[in-house]
Amino acid sequence: AALDRFWLGRERIEHVGATVRAAGGRWSGDATVRNRTGQQIDAHGEGQIGGAVALDGGGEWTLTSLQQGEQAAMAGTLTLTASLRGMPSALNGTAELRAESLVLAGRPVGAVRVTAQATRGHWDAETVLLDGAFTAHLQVRPEAAMPFVLDAAWRDANLARLLSDQLEASIESSGTLRANGRLAALSQAEATLQATVLRIAEGDVALVSDAPLTITCRRGACTLERVSLRGANMTLSVAGDFESAKIKP
Repeated sequence: AALDRFWLGRERIEHVGATVRAAGGRWSGDATVRNRTGQQIDAHGEGQIGGAVALDGGGEWTLTSLQQGEQAAMAGTLTLTASLRGMPSALNGTAELRAESLVLAGRPVGAVRVTAQATRGHWDAETVLLDGAFTAHLQVRPEAAMPFVLDAAWRDANLARLLSDQLEASIESSGTLRANGRLAALSQAEATLQATVLRIAEGDVALVSDAPLTITCRRGACTLERVSLRGANMTLSVAGDFESAKIKP
């Protein structure tokens, strides 16, 4: 099967092709995605039907979409490598995704690295972004509903870069996030976010939290503990309860 010259969102895709073969109780397949500059991501898989598999893939991709004759608010170069072996429920291997000078929806994310290690179906993944200011570690176990634990931390990070390319204010923060639950039932997960440092500034105006900002979520119900942001001749206090399922990105 093949599909040529189409748009996927704002990204121009020159060619997508896939071939699958099966005989004698075994299967194999190849897939390719290519952009208009000739860069492509290739994937190959093979194995026994209902048995062990071998999956490999990789390539480089520069985001090159155009919008109204100008570069869209998306840029950067992605590099992917992956090699996995074993039963689908107990894979072994590694996968890595790197991005350089990444911009998404006008937001300058910078360098991003995502690495994943699989050992008999146990997954350990690490993410680094905002030029190293933010790190996260995710563990997933191959059990019923796929239980997970996520730990993240950031230090002296300007979170405004992730919110909008038009935001003139800076939002500097240090903090941690811990979440656990099951991937098959994310609405039942529990999470705690604590920003030990929070400073919002625009021009000569700055607001600084007088205590750690803490948000706790349990099964979709979240609580923001009262915290005050103080500046020159100004104090803003916030607190409240909300449902995480009703928050839209």
